[in-house]
Amino acid sequence: MKTINSILRVIFTITLCSTISTSCLAQSLLSNLNDGETAKAINQKYKVKKTEKYITIENINNKFTNVKQNSPKLFGQLLSYPEIVTNKAQLNIICAKYMSRQQIETLASGDKGAGLMIIIRTDIYGKTMEVGFFTEQNSILTLQQLEQMENEIIKAKLVTINPKVLPFLEGSNFWQIRPTIFYFYNELLKVKLELENSKQEENN
Repeated sequence: MKTINSILRVIFTITLCSTISTSCLAQSLLSNLNDGETAKAINQKYKVKKTEKYITIENINNKFTNVKQNSPKLFGQLLSYPEIVTNKAQLNIICAKYMSRQQIETLASGDKGAGLMIIIRTDIYGKTMEVGFFTEQNSILTLQQLEQMENEIIKAKLVTINPKVLPFLEGSNFWQIRPTIFYFYNELLKVKLELENSKQEENN
């Protein structure tokens, strides 16, 4: 009898843990977040700004979310994009790495204009300081995934700034990469499939 009770307690515990885990995952879906909410992902907390169609996610520790970029030495001069280069291929891998193929396929099968916008703010030497995200408010992405992407984007050396333009950037409070990186989900699906095929070839 004691053995049966012990087994039942184990089954109940596993079921309860599974239910709690599923509930936590559901709560982290971007589609379940509310405008103005501060929500925790894994270790970080994020501020949510939501409209009828879109959602913006920013780490609460980001200092420049609502701050205008100020570059006093630019004097209205526009730097050519070839002088500031973002490693799109590496960013592709980071984004696809933390999304399942099934998830990307579901997102890609919806609105053809749907996608994920990544906001990258760097110092004048190209070191990433902050990352923000913008996508559809009904997205099935989770906060956990965005935190994982954010962590790796900040650690990676994604932006290269030509030293000859540094004099024009001196005194800038930050530099926001333009154009902001935007991914259509059908583009990310191609990257995901390429990564899976490459991994399969390595294993063969």
